Amino acid sequence: MRTWRPLSQRGTDIADEELHEGVPYFLAPHLYDWLSDNSGVTTEQYKMLGIVLRFRVDTNNPRDVYASVTDYCGYDDRQFLDLLDAVLRFCDVPSAETRSLDSLLKLGGSAWRVASDGKGLERRVDESTVAAHDMAVVGSVPTASQHWRRRGARPTGASPIRRWPTARP
Repeated sequence: MRTWRPLSQRGTDIADEELHEGVPYFLAPHLYDWLSDNSGVTTEQYKMLGIVLRFRVDTNNPRDVYASVTDYCGYDDRQFLDLLDAVLRFCDVPSAETRSLDSLLKLGGSAWRVASDGKGLERRVDESTVAAHDMAVVGSVPTASQHWRRRGARPTGASPIRRWPTARP
């Protein structure tokens, strides 16, 4: 997904184009920072997310609430992605912050990205696949009118709509 490669890896067979299905160790701290600082999620919303995602939230003080969230994320990569998806779906995250999260996921080589409506995560599709799809759709078989316009001619012969004889008594 990245276009830049470290100098030490250029010209080698290292496949850095592989997407990470979970949350790699080098990306997790940045996603935690995004959750705590940039997402705009309130303590009450974290409590609601705990109910939605079925994890225990310590409600004594705001630090305990966030500690409950990070504990939930620390157990499983899928749970971390579930939390990010739920934050986008159930909390009003500003569009600038959804773009920030999407940038983090892209730079980290995640197999997930923020959906175009900003209301969840969706699987990232390789740009070459998207380009091939677009080319197939745009370069599809032309309609009849496009065909005749390209030829600079009009169809000749009988009208495509036949007149049926009317019934006589």
